[in-house]
Amino acid sequence: MSGWRDKAACRDMDPDLFFPTTSSEERLALKACAQCPAICECARYAAEHALINGTRCKAYGAA
Repeated sequence: MSGWRDKAACRDMDPDLFFPTTSSEERLALKACAQCPAICECARYAAEHALINGTRCKAYGAA
């Protein structure tokens, strides 16, 4: 990793957290993003890479 990803609050978290299947999982992901110093860079990355297998996702920056 490099740049903003090194500062991300989620850098050591399970990536599956950001693909929530319940409202409680979604709250945990949003909480992590809310206190993240890299949220702006992450949201920008999300806007540029928001498709996974042709499906819009919310995996980055709580987009």
